[in-house]
Amino acid sequence: MLRSPLRHLWFALNVLAISLAVAAILIGPDGAGQAPAITPAYFIVPAVFIQIAAAILAEHLRQRIEVPFAGIAAAVRAVAKDDFSVRAPLGGGPEIAAIARQFNVLADTLIAQRKSLEEHQLRLRSMLRVIQQVIYSADSDGLRVYFISPAAQGIFGHPPSDFYANPLLWASAVVEEDRWRYLIRSTHLAERGTYDSQYRIRLSDGEIRWLLDQAWLVRDDKGNPVRVDGIITDVTERWRMEQALRAAQAGNRSIAESVPLPLAVLSRVDSRVMQVNEAFCRAIGGSSEKIVGRTALTFYDDPSVHDRLVQALQSGNGRAELEVTLKRSDGAVLRTQACARAAEYNGVPAVFVGYAELATRTRDGRAGGNDLE
Repeated sequence: MLRSPLRHLWFALNVLAISLAVAAILIGPDGAGQAPAITPAYFIVPAVFIQIAAAILAEHLRQRIEVPFAGIAAAVRAVAKDDFSVRAPLGGGPEIAAIARQFNVLADTLIAQRKSLEEHQLRLRSMLRVIQQVIYSADSDGLRVYFISPAAQGIFGHPPSDFYANPLLWASAVVEEDRWRYLIRSTHLAERGTYDSQYRIRLSDGEIRWLLDQAWLVRDDKGNPVRVDGIITDVTERWRMEQALRAAQAGNRSIAESVPLPLAVLSRVDSRVMQVNEAFCRAIGGSSEKIVGRTALTFYDDPSVHDRLVQALQSGNGRAELEVTLKRSDGAVLRTQACARAAEYNGVPAVFVGYAELATRTRDGRAGGNDLE
């Protein structure tokens, strides 16, 4: 950067020295052989000293200005290539050293920010791996998928890479009878800005699953559509629970018994068990003879669950969902998602509850299980 000015200075000093030397040559003895008043030494000696001074000055300026700036430039190029291990040298004058010091501080800040960003990305990826819902982001036309979480493998049976390569794979998985529900999402998003619908998909092995698709349209500052973000939840178990609750509510015991999900009918008045199916008996480890007639406190880990369930039914127009922990007879606890409906059973106000298992774990030294054994 300063190489050209230094060369100009070097050239000017050398021109001056050469001019003095030429003048010394031109000034010689006069015709009479008399030495002139001014001898060539008056010009040669200064010329030599000027050349030496020019060389010293040029090297000094190079070490003080050119070399430090070259080091800073090299550090900038390294950072531009994502090499943050290089630092600018602190040589040169105070001003140049201050510039180098500020650059190094900036590089250290960038390293800290990048490390923090990588840690956040790592935590986000870890969270996405355990979240059972599919989180996605796509263009408003659905012709390009920007992001889809790893849960797609478990719900659709395809890894995220398949959706990036073929965005239409999603629509092709929707069963033909429900495809219109999926296709109207563009209209709903354009008119309302949100989309909330359930539809079925068919996996490659023929299995049918019910999905809840909730999406919203993202716009830029000018109101133009940018992308669609959404969450897909597998509600197959919830749908089966709803079917089983309807069957139990209608008094169809054979259908209720055929459902693999635990079902129970509880009195809204005193939480006594009025009916259970075989799946519920297996879930908590007891027979129907020992369960029917007991209160829900027998198998609820939290004594307040039944009251909270009734309150949720009152505020939810007769329907509610609540996470409930059941006590098993072997001392383990079963974490479930309870889906409840308010209805009458044999003329008694009742709660029809289905339990979808979330996880089973030991009690880790807490009090024992239920007393149904």
